[in-house]
Amino acid sequence: KTSREISFAIEKKILLINAESKSEILEIERIAKIKRKKVNIGIRLNPNTDAKTLSQISTGKKENKFGVSEKTFFNLVNYAKNSKFLNLKCLSVHIGSQILNHKPYEKMLKVIKKVIDKTKFKFEYIDLGGGMGVDYEKVNKKLNLKKYASSIKRFLKNNKSQIIFEPGRTII
Repeated sequence: KTSREISFAIEKKILLINAESKSEILEIERIAKIKRKKVNIGIRLNPNTDAKTLSQISTGKKENKFGVSEKTFFNLVNYAKNSKFLNLKCLSVHIGSQILNHKPYEKMLKVIKKVIDKTKFKFEYIDLGGGMGVDYEKVNKKLNLKKYASSIKRFLKNNKSQIIFEPGRTII
């Protein structure tokens, strides 16, 4: 996101801005300070989860450029908690696209639970990303949505956060 896009988002009072890095959080905070506004943010965690999809569309493994590591995530949660201009509300993840198996989602939810337990932070929103696949050639099994929904229900029992599914309201 450019500084101009961040500024525009703040002016439009969107729900929150999902940040991908420490530098992006610092830029959001810098602009918020200039505007004298407290800005709702989310932090995108890279859950190091292999979605077992095409390598070109993988976004959730540690070698992918999207999101921050667990260690950086913990540091950014503490940073945001102490900022006068940032209001941390969301933990965001995305593990890839064209996912045809519920197991990567289950692994992702386990990582998220571990991170939430370790931070002891009450996130208002959990932004679950990972595009559900379509088997165009009819050679793979369909994604078992019942098993995925069951995994989410188990997760929600322990966490009273609101789940946001892609594309996800007014989150950037």
